[in-house]
Amino acid sequence: MIPLRNRISALLVDSDRSSQIAQSSFLRLYGVDTQTASNGLSAFVLASASSSTSDLIVIDISLPVMDGLGVASAIRYMRARGINCKIIGMTGCWG
Repeated sequence: MIPLRNRISALLVDSDRSSQIAQSSFLRLYGVDTQTASNGLSAFVLASASSSTSDLIVIDISLPVMDGLGVASAIRYMRARGINCKIIGMTGCWG
């Protein structure tokens, strides 16, 4: 394990609780503070809150309420309000 030099905070968005737990555990091993959301709308609300400090958003593409692509587009639009974080989109496929 390589520790990070600076503290990083991430918003992890996945509708599957098991995936949230596994991904959060992995990120925490590297010292990343994580916050979770289970649907796209919750993620957008958390990311656009004035107190949001997420450096990174890891988001599933297939989400209920608002899909991951819609959330990513909305957050990029919010950059004019000072929200400036990296977004990583992901998806899982079960045979």
